[in-house]
Amino acid sequence: MTDDPHQPKDVYLQLRDAVLALTAEQVGIEPAPRVLAALLEIGQPIGVATLVVVAEGTTSLYFSTGGGVLGGGSDAGVAEASRGFLAAIDDALDELPATGDQPVPPAGCVRFVAVLDDGTTRGSAVPGGDLENEGHPLLSVWFAGHRVLAGLQELDEVKAAERGHREEESERTGGTP
Repeated sequence: MTDDPHQPKDVYLQLRDAVLALTAEQVGIEPAPRVLAALLEIGQPIGVATLVVVAEGTTSLYFSTGGGVLGGGSDAGVAEASRGFLAAIDDALDELPATGDQPVPPAGCVRFVAVLDDGTTRGSAVPGGDLENEGHPLLSVWFAGHRVLAGLQELDEVKAAERGHREEESERTGGTP
């Protein structure tokens, strides 16, 4: 790996590769759904944000520059939006060509990826501007993914407010409960 801050971090690539290689056995749902996992990847000039939703309930957001949001699927609202994202990508599978290679999208592009129960992946990179077209066949997937992202953001804001409240309370009481 180079010292280029825009190059994906090794941990990001390892997490992403693990999701792309998921098997029905690893997901552990019987019978296995057709879509085991779905990714929405947004290429930005500074890196890539990868939303990962797995059929067993895992919902996470990874940043190629490091960090992310893990465990969002435990929130009821995020879980509901995640199920909607999986359903939307399942409905749009005909728009996602089968391919073994799913490179991270370049800046300005969005990649949609489905990891399937037969061990294959389907994906497509779309210029972000194309998703402004009301007739784009992946628009419903884009919107469903954004509902998950909005839920993760709201959850993160609630957790930050709770941390701030605990810190204020700790300062007020001198660190005693």
